[in-house]
Amino acid sequence: MAARTGLGPPTAAECEHLARLHAERAGRNTALANDLRRSGDAKPADLNERRARVDQRTADILTAYARELEARVAVGRELEAAE
Repeated sequence: MAARTGLGPPTAAECEHLARLHAERAGRNTALANDLRRSGDAKPADLNERRARVDQRTADILTAYARELEARVAVGRELEAAE
């Protein structure tokens, strides 16, 4: 992914990339929570489960936003083709 200049909204590809990163982090946090729970550390396990849920929700939002951006681009192309 190219470095962002801070100008304009993110692209669909950038949103999908960020969604994958958040989903991966959610998986790691879930695995860590399971390991901690097995070792008897409930409080850190709960924290990692919450982090995993937040990361997964963020990934879901980013994926939905990427789909919306793709749809907007498709509509824009159709409008240009119709002109």
